[in-house]
Amino acid sequence: MNWPWSELGLSGAADLTEIRRAYAQLLKDNHPEEDPEGFQRLHSAYQAACRHARQSARGSLPESPPDPPQAAWEEPDPNTELRAEPSDGPEPEKTAEDWDYDRLFAEGEAEAQEARRRKLEELRRKNRDRRAAQEEEQRRRSSDEADAWEAVMTAAHAVEVLYDSGAEPLVWRRFLNSPVFWNARGNLDFVFALEDFVEQHPDLSPEVRTAFFEAYGFEKGAGRPEYRRLYQLLGVGRRDRWRLRRKKRPPMDSRQKVVRVAATAWLLLLIAVGVGSVLVGSVKEIAAKFGSVPWEEQCLEWLAEDLGREMIRPFPEKSFRYSEEDGPQDSDFVKACVYAPADSPDEYFFAYQDGERDLERGALGYQSNYADRMVMTSLTDFAEEWELDLDYDSANGGYQGNLGETPGAYLFQLPLAGAGEFITALGERLEGLKTEEWYRNRPPEFEVFLCYGEMNFYSSVSTESDFDAAYARSVYENQFGPNICRYIAEETGAAAEELGTDDYVLIEQGTVQIDGDAFFWVSALETPPSQTELAHYFLSESGTALYCIPPELLDSGLSQAELRQEMHSGGMEFRTVESLGEHRMISVWNRIKD
Repeated sequence: MNWPWSELGLSGAADLTEIRRAYAQLLKDNHPEEDPEGFQRLHSAYQAACRHARQSARGSLPESPPDPPQAAWEEPDPNTELRAEPSDGPEPEKTAEDWDYDRLFAEGEAEAQEARRRKLEELRRKNRDRRAAQEEEQRRRSSDEADAWEAVMTAAHAVEVLYDSGAEPLVWRRFLNSPVFWNARGNLDFVFALEDFVEQHPDLSPEVRTAFFEAYGFEKGAGRPEYRRLYQLLGVGRRDRWRLRRKKRPPMDSRQKVVRVAATAWLLLLIAVGVGSVLVGSVKEIAAKFGSVPWEEQCLEWLAEDLGREMIRPFPEKSFRYSEEDGPQDSDFVKACVYAPADSPDEYFFAYQDGERDLERGALGYQSNYADRMVMTSLTDFAEEWELDLDYDSANGGYQGNLGETPGAYLFQLPLAGAGEFITALGERLEGLKTEEWYRNRPPEFEVFLCYGEMNFYSSVSTESDFDAAYARSVYENQFGPNICRYIAEETGAAAEELGTDDYVLIEQGTVQIDGDAFFWVSALETPPSQTELAHYFLSESGTALYCIPPELLDSGLSQAELRQEMHSGGMEFRTVESLGEHRMISVWNRIKD
């Protein structure tokens, strides 16, 4: 028997990736509402195949494949011996007349309402301490706002004064190491003010830009989405910082020119008599050393040697020149070219010249973004396997998709619920990449964001810390939905329009089940010390509908039918929250209105 793999359309045992891909493909034709029996068969096979694959990966594979579950639609095996379970005595038969269906239904509804009431009371008790802590935090923040704003204004004024006075780079660096700057450095108001300053002063010197770049620790990337625009505006990449550290060679005097000509003539003489072939191991290396083999072609061989893959130049007529500094056309420059593996010719990456090749000193003679390209390919394929959207460092146009370019950040777009397994699998994928030889040789630097629209609830930087899948999943499944509910209630104006702008606080209550469907729940309380309940907000699991209800409706017990009936007696409006991206359109059902 080849179950469960035959149910998934697989020829035999497979790994988790193949099983998930097959399950996702077949799930399109086995919707649980349209074909519940087909869905149950498919889901049982998927769970059994996953268990089998995990046991195989751990080296604890069972001796025989799992047996298919016998469901209600299957006929019993006539060869199977039927055994009766022991009982204390004969059970009396019940007839239709013995069942009081009206009474049972009434009791069931009463029990359901009582269970919902107990659930709500339990959630309220659990959140009392959290409310107190949040309110205390809000009071503390309010008292600190004046001091924070004063620090921002002082630092912003100092930046303007330094620029207007034409301060030297050393003076700027002293400012960036002073308490005036560090008291405002992480404040977003100051970050935004600094963005405006840099944008309005394009003549800001490269030395000052580099000083700011290093003061914010941008050498390892933007770090946070809020810093990405400042990171781009400063415009100091690795090559630019290297360029600033390089000193321009002074022009040669007449004596140096004579010496160089004589040395060149002597070298040509040595080559003519064959000394060069003794000093260098092969004719090709001689030609490369003295410039007869173009660097672009030589680098092609180096890449194949170092990476263990045959490489090609998909655009042999194209190469690039990066000038070290503004100057005449014959000034020093860095060569660069686009390459690709021969077995994956569309996986473009680039390499650029970096000194002389000397493997004994660890000098490759080039730098490349090959490792970043491999990460991009892996994470792109992974997002497609899970049928999730993936953005590449799209904030403020940071990633342009140019030939050979690789992104600095990957933004996975998740639904508000149901992606817990994806987060766990993403952590496994990222850990697996670290075992690749190309990753270990040159650890790539990139960021991963888990997002809903432009909102993200978790991020990590590859060179700073591991992707904590367990923590990210916990935040996603326990906090993110209620946080988005609160955000929508604020951004749509649903709370402020009815409760006033300063007369309430919003407290996340968690997730609540109403007739089997999940809703994210937030309560509006009157500002301390009263803490009187003013309203409740429930966001559908899809994130498309926000229900605003008064406290008395919640106290009477909720069902979806009652909720919709009450909502229709109020009113519905479509509101837009731009920062939620494709989820921006929200239907707001407001029962709080008079």
